[in-house]
Amino acid sequence: MNENSLTERISLVKRLISFAIGFQVGATAMIGRAICGYGTDPEFNSADRMPIRSVLIVRLDEIGDMVMFSPFLRALRKRLPEAHITLVVKPGVRNLVEQCPYTNEVLTFDQRGGRIERFLLLPLRAMLFAVRRLRGRTYDLALLPRWDADYYYAAFVAFWSGAVRRIGYSETVTAYKSVVNRGFDRLLTQTLNEPGLRHDVEHNMAMIRFLGGDADDDRQEIWLNEPDRQFAENTLREQGFELGQKIFGIGPSGGHSVLKQWPLENYAELGRRLQEKWGAKIILFGGPGEEEMGRILANNLGPETLNLMGRTTLRQMAALMARCSVYIGNDSGPTHIAAASHIPVVAIFGSSCRHRFHPGENTRLVWRELPCGPCQRTNHQDERCHTCIFDQPHCLTEISVDEVLRVVAESVSAPAHRLPLAATGF
Repeated sequence: MNENSLTERISLVKRLISFAIGFQVGATAMIGRAICGYGTDPEFNSADRMPIRSVLIVRLDEIGDMVMFSPFLRALRKRLPEAHITLVVKPGVRNLVEQCPYTNEVLTFDQRGGRIERFLLLPLRAMLFAVRRLRGRTYDLALLPRWDADYYYAAFVAFWSGAVRRIGYSETVTAYKSVVNRGFDRLLTQTLNEPGLRHDVEHNMAMIRFLGGDADDDRQEIWLNEPDRQFAENTLREQGFELGQKIFGIGPSGGHSVLKQWPLENYAELGRRLQEKWGAKIILFGGPGEEEMGRILANNLGPETLNLMGRTTLRQMAALMARCSVYIGNDSGPTHIAAASHIPVVAIFGSSCRHRFHPGENTRLVWRELPCGPCQRTNHQDERCHTCIFDQPHCLTEISVDEVLRVVAESVSAPAHRLPLAATGF
């Protein structure tokens, strides 16, 4: 098959997918209007006097996204101090946000399933969830703060909630979103159209500005309770960690993408050299399904290593990270948790956009920007590489242990500093 023929077939598949999604949305909108009387309600105006007593936020995103979302929640509560705020999230991140002081309740929407299953079942699942958990609450406002593609049908949840006003980013903000979310704008009463690159925190805060709020404070937060802190203290004491001892946290996983994972053998060599240079102990952090990676790395590093991969909740992980001298990891959820825990972080970036996903506070980046990466290849139209054109991701394999160790040493010796997220872009 020649290149032109392949391109034509790919284009045809995209058009068919876009048509199917558009039909799905059209049917949903028609049924909603016919049965429930949903229509185009009045647009939001920050200057109007209509009270906002209840707000629904639907944010079906991953761990790092939710950490970067924390300034939004704080700013929204400041803007609407008396409103009842309901936050809908994925089950996997509930533990991270359930102690948030800026929301009144946290609900979970089960978005799991493969791409075909999500396409076939999530619209119905979203309707049933909204009818069972949200209908009858008379939300004055529903917010969809995710800027790029809505993979998990958050717009359907907002639509079926019956919220009077439903605000989100338009399907037209990126070319890719206009394909995979074709027609989603019809489910909203008002859309924001802000194409172009910003840090994810800035995308979130742009919606706060639209709502008439103060969006200047971009500090990220992690919300812990006393049992989380006690867990960290007990764990370190039981494992023989001493007061004042250097502790390095390592998060070797790339999350959902192997293209974001610095080679495991590099982490093993880095860990050994950290132990030699500082006499340090090491804690390995990660989530469910990453236990085998932790076992392999811990066996390489010896008894001075505490392997907690897949053995803590997200908040327990954060409480332990707060005791670390420095954290080193890939662009993944634990790295964002570490940054929001206000410790020095060394983040290794490869196939994802450092401009959008820079962890922020006290973070030093190590990266190798290649022409095939998302920042150059697509001019930021896609936030990460989904496949690699080489047999290995050179953007990561070309980063040496010496290079990372040098940045770690800078983090150990440098005083803590706060880097405003506005300074993490170009």
